[in-house]
Amino acid sequence: MYDWAPWLLAQIPLALIVAVAYFGRDTLASWLNAKTKHSFDTKLEALKADLAAKGKEIDTLRTVPMSARAARQALVDKRRLEAIDQIWAALKVMQQGKSTTALLGVMKWDAVADLTERDGSAREMFKTMADSVKIHELFNHNAPHFARSCGAV
Repeated sequence: MYDWAPWLLAQIPLALIVAVAYFGRDTLASWLNAKTKHSFDTKLEALKADLAAKGKEIDTLRTVPMSARAARQALVDKRRLEAIDQIWAALKVMQQGKSTTALLGVMKWDAVADLTERDGSAREMFKTMADSVKIHELFNHNAPHFARSCGAV
């Protein structure tokens, strides 16, 4: 006859494995879930840390050019104000000669040249007019300063 004992003995470990798996399925499922969750949580924390670092880097990249732009704009504004002050000072100085230049602008210079060659009193009048407005001082008042600011000197 057939001997069932060796076959039954071979099936016992398999039956034990099936029984443990069946009765411990909840425990096994929770253990696998915990392992998987831990793995994903670790990766998620690494991604969050990387995202935070990149966010700080982006903020730095935004603030540095903005602060540099603000500094450049402040420098440009300062230079504009200095230029306005220089122009205003020059206008105030040149305002003194405005009436003289208006008078000289309407004169016919060919006739004036002929008159001053012939008449000494006309020459004296023009010399007095030039001395009264100090024409050399008037037009050379800030010349070195303007040349320096324009980069000519």
